[in-house]
Amino acid sequence: MLVQRLSSSGVVTLKRVTLDANSAATFRVRLQHGRSRLRVVMPTSQTAPGYITGTSNVVTVLH
Repeated sequence: MLVQRLSSSGVVTLKRVTLDANSAATFRVRLQHGRSRLRVVMPTSQTAPGYITGTSNVVTVLH
């Protein structure tokens, strides 16, 4: 999975995360002070055969 930050200039990948056997992951990312808009993307290259890319909703975080 890719943890991404959305900005006015585009999308920046902050971290690549691997799911465990229970499809769970724990991770930390460093954020700039202020408002950050984040999303998680599961690219087709990491999905099982027959599945397509998945994208989470965008979450706004104040730091």
